[in-house]
Amino acid sequence: MTPSSVRRTVVVAAASRHGSTAEIADRVADRLRSALPERWTICRSVPDNAWSLADADAVVLGSGIYFGRWLRPARRALQRIDDHEHVWLFSSGPIGASDEQDPGLGRSAHHPHAMFGGRLDPSRLTRLERFVTRLLRVDASDHRDWAAIDRWADGIADELTRNFDSHHHQNGHADRAGLHPTGARP
Repeated sequence: MTPSSVRRTVVVAAASRHGSTAEIADRVADRLRSALPERWTICRSVPDNAWSLADADAVVLGSGIYFGRWLRPARRALQRIDDHEHVWLFSSGPIGASDEQDPGLGRSAHHPHAMFGGRLDPSRLTRLERFVTRLLRVDASDHRDWAAIDRWADGIADELTRNFDSHHHQNGHADRAGLHPTGARP
């Protein structure tokens, strides 16, 4: 089997309370489908789908940030993929991307965490959320930078293509943990 014929899978999953973060995940999945070779299968999933995350060659996991934290399904998914080698994380905030927002992920072993602006649509909020946004005088807005999201997804595609094309052993592939069949790191 040649390296270019080995089937690979990327799972793109996101926890989204009101749809904005899910739309970012959809965009990333679409961009990866366009940028990666045909041997890559891009699966759009939800964080609660543990089997799809564990079996993937790479995972893109995101969450909306509420009260400074990721949503629970994304936090649980992150724990399940803690030892996965190829993980990209992203967050979307309600009003804008900021390096100052830290959802407390503590993930220095993987790729840098990407922060994207979010969307605030009062028609999708709960009564309590609408009350809080009125108190804080936050207006409806959409701060998602689609060009930045596309660049980030393209960077993931470039890295996956480089890593999986260059880390193949004589038999044509590394195992899912990124190890050669001999057990050595590529």
